[in-house]
Amino acid sequence: MMNVLANMVKENYDKKDILLICDLDEKAFRGIDLRLGEKYNYDLERVKDISYGAEILRSILVFTLNDKTRVATKSHILFSVFRPTQRQTLNEVFMNLENIYGKPHYLHKEGDLSLIKHDLIIFALMEKEKKNIKDEDIKSKIAVITKRMFLGTGCFKDLKLFLMIAKLK
Repeated sequence: MMNVLANMVKENYDKKDILLICDLDEKAFRGIDLRLGEKYNYDLERVKDISYGAEILRSILVFTLNDKTRVATKSHILFSVFRPTQRQTLNEVFMNLENIYGKPHYLHKEGDLSLIKHDLIIFALMEKEKKNIKDEDIKSKIAVITKRMFLGTGCFKDLKLFLMIAKLK
């Protein structure tokens, strides 16, 4: 970790007025966890339309890989990305931090803590798989489940009665 920090300082000390965690080169962390780096690269593509999305995600990756923290708090992320000398506002970074959740498939939020995991979040998995399911299949499954729910309980013994009630609504 210290080598990565030293390289960042060496490469950027004369280019930037403030060196932040988001300035670290994420490729340098591949030796720590290659699979997590691959998940980060996958998610990076999904946040490219969000201002500071790459910087936010990179900061979360650094804190996730850190043995002492393993998670990033909102404060960690804000102070890792915020550059007042570039005319950023803290509110602008905070808004983009809130907008990023739900887009990356491996970025997990647990309360106020953020981390990148090897596992897909359930909503991302559903989003990924929904393109493989046809609308007709969904409608037929819903019909089967609904028939079982109402006809199986004895509430609607006659299917015609069930369909008449459905038409009234």
